[in-house]
This record gives sequence, C-alpha cells and structure tokens, in this order.
Amino acid sequence: MKKISAGLIITDGDKFLICKTTLAKTYDLPKGMVENNENHKEACIRECKEETGLDFSYSEIIDLGIYEYMSYKDLHLFMVKVNILPSIDTMNCASTFTRYGKDFPEVNGYKYISFNEIDEYMNKSMIKTLKQYLKGNIVC
Repeated sequence: MKKISAGLIITDGDKFLICKTTLAKTYDLPKGMVENNENHKEACIRECKEETGLDFSYSEIIDLGIYEYMSYKDLHLFMVKVNILPSIDTMNCASTFTRYGKDFPEVNGYKYISFNEIDEYMNKSMIKTLKQYLKGNIVC
C-alpha cells in the first residue's frame, strides 16, 4: 500500500501559495506525510502550520480527494478558500531536516502564483497532480 502525503492549496480563487523547498530548485504546496496517529485532514493542518505558521480550522478545509503523486506515495489534496491571501511576510517554517551535518528549515520562501504558472515553479510530480485536479474542476 502506498504512503499518503497531505497537501493544502491556500487560494483566493485566482492565486495560491507555494513554498520554496530548501536546497531544491522548485516550490511545493505546504504538505507532508500522514502520521500513524492522525487522519489525512489533521496531517494537512499540521503540515501547513509547521511549514507556514498558518493555522486553519478543521471546518475551513475542503477535501479534494486523493491523487496519484509518485510511485511510492499518493497525495491527498485539500483546499482552503480565503477572501484575502495571508501576507507571506508573516509566514515561517518551524520544521527542519538535517543535511551535511547541519539543520535546515524545510521551507525557506513563499510566493503566490496563478494556477497557469505551475509549470514554471513546481516539480514534475506536483505539476502532474495539480493538472489532474484542475482538469475537471473550477478552483474558485
């Protein structure tokens, strides 16, 4: 059985938040692996808070379904629709990873882009997954 990662699209219907993955060239959604003691929506909320500092309530999060993501894991997409996008100046990443004997934040930057800009910023797996979702859905 594949592992599940839970990710959140934070959007005003026009633009959405992407996070710069530290030590990578691409951006990503706030997302991460579902832990044994939580459901997918709880993992989505936790990962978003860890990677951005934003804390959305359970009732604000809309379930978009599970999508094929990589050979070893799928992505459970969620969305929160806001009237005004949060300021990226207030966002911060509390989660870290260790590489080269040094701790790094998982995320080291934030940006808002339109849905037609995903090819410019995101990795191939995320582009494929978001296009699967966008193909039959109206975001706003």
